[in-house]
Amino acid sequence: MTGTHITPAPERVGQGTAVEQSRAAAEVLGAIEAARRWPRDVQQARRELADSCGLMSVAESARYEYRRGGETVTGPTVALLREIARCWQHIHHGIVELRRDEEYGQSEVMAYAWDVQGGVRSSRTFILPHRRYQPRKGASNKRMVDLRDIQENNVSVGGRNVRECIASVLPPWLLLEAEELCRKTLTEGELDAEAKRKPLRPLPVRIGQAIELFEALGVTERQLETR
Repeated sequence: MTGTHITPAPERVGQGTAVEQSRAAAEVLGAIEAARRWPRDVQQARRELADSCGLMSVAESARYEYRRGGETVTGPTVALLREIARCWQHIHHGIVELRRDEEYGQSEVMAYAWDVQGGVRSSRTFILPHRRYQPRKGASNKRMVDLRDIQENNVSVGGRNVRECIASVLPPWLLLEAEELCRKTLTEGELDAEAKRKPLRPLPVRIGQAIELFEALGVTERQLETR
């Protein structure tokens, strides 16, 4: 019988670790106390979200779309979910790299979202290989060794998981409302300072302008539709 010897972790805790543990505990208690003393104003949050989604810069980055397996995959982006969480208030979210194993070339990462006021928390823990996906047929995935490449890959994949975590702690109607507001902005134009919609750059006009620009580059409308 072959046994595995596991060296126990030292019981001592470094000063830096102890300080961080105390800070994290105090931060959690402070967040709970703040949520109790200053609970969110639902109508104010909805008004702030409407103002935000009324901006073209927010609306244009509200949805992702890509092709996979011959089908189009689409949904709300992490940027939109983070903006909804900001307007809704008392939502803590983020990415934590729990462990990095250089020998096996992988990181253990956790994405989370926590509605402090509602007491709802969602988290995902997953293993990320330090490899870059090669889209070419027959090409093998390339091992990443640069620390920046590894960090950016962890943040990129972690961000997509944060998106799902935030969505799971928000009221479903709030996400639907934000998506509808963004669609309205793209169709009717941006809000002006007096909160009146301007018929500026409506969607059909922007589509026509885009077609003209691509035709000047030799790209036809049919090619755009196929893409």
